[in-house]
Amino acid sequence: MFFDKLFGTDRPAPPQTDNVKLLTTVHSPEERAVIESVLRSAEIPYLARERGAGEVVRIVMGSNATLGCDIYVDEEKFEEAIELISFEEIDDEEPEEGSEEL
Repeated sequence: MFFDKLFGTDRPAPPQTDNVKLLTTVHSPEERAVIESVLRSAEIPYLARERGAGEVVRIVMGSNATLGCDIYVDEEKFEEAIELISFEEIDDEEPEEGSEEL
C-alpha cells in the first residue's frame, strides 16, 4: 500500500543497536503490554520500537492507534524469549486417568 511505504510500516524499525534480534511485531497496545510483561517477569531485556511514524501517529490519533511495534531481544536470549511468548497447541487427546476436565 502507498501509506505503508509513506509511513514506513512495511518494514521493521531499525533497532539502532548491535546483537539484537527481532522477536515479534505487535499491532495493539494490549498485545504489546502482554509481551513486555512476560519478558520483564523472565528478566529478559528488550527494545520496543514503533514502526515508521508510529509515535507521532499514536500521539495525534490517540493511544490505541498503532502502526506496529517491533520488539527486539538480545541474540543470546532469543530462544528463551521465543519459548516464553509462543503458545503451544492444545492437545485434543483424552484426559489422563484420574484427572478432571474443567
